[in-house]
Amino acid sequence: MSRNQHAILDSTAHHLKFIGFQQMYFDNNLPPEFEITPKPELANQPRSINAPGPSPQPGQPLYGEELSAFVEKTALTIAHSLDLRPR
Repeated sequence: MSRNQHAILDSTAHHLKFIGFQQMYFDNNLPPEFEITPKPELANQPRSINAPGPSPQPGQPLYGEELSAFVEKTALTIAHSLDLRPR
């Protein structure tokens, strides 16, 4: 892939569908018949992201500028945690 190309990831798998398999992978506890040996470097463990500022809460959604600020701050926090830089 060159610098002038773009990729689109269409991820339709819901985390809750595969939580059992994922946890077995993380714990290196898969049944022998799966014939899978987990690689620790591929265990993409969930991480908590705490962006500064107000965030939506159950029954208390954010709207307008407050929602836009939350989305931007969260995206920047995620990008920073992954050491991503703008091109």
